[in-house]
Amino acid sequence: MTPSYESRFHGNTNTVSSPVENIAIQNIEEQENHRKHIERAERAINRLGTRHQKLIRARFMEDDYASDTDVAAELGYSDRHYRRMKSLAIYRLAGILGLVVLKDD
Repeated sequence: MTPSYESRFHGNTNTVSSPVENIAIQNIEEQENHRKHIERAERAINRLGTRHQKLIRARFMEDDYASDTDVAAELGYSDRHYRRMKSLAIYRLAGILGLVVLKDD
């Protein structure tokens, strides 16, 4: 059996679908979302204390390749003190961003 041609009549939708257009729109939306996340993070960091702000900015915002040891030395902290400060700064930042949920037992 050979399939035969059967015409189908559809109404005009007046829409154009192009994978390139869809990807371009998605890229623009992702850039906008990224910008909004950065602004939200900046506002949250600004609510931290001065020392915690310096630590977070030096470790995570200014240099992609900054190590904990380098940042501790830059700020004049011992490794142990730096780890405690970093942990507290991240915890407070997460609280400001609403990412920490405390459970009552």
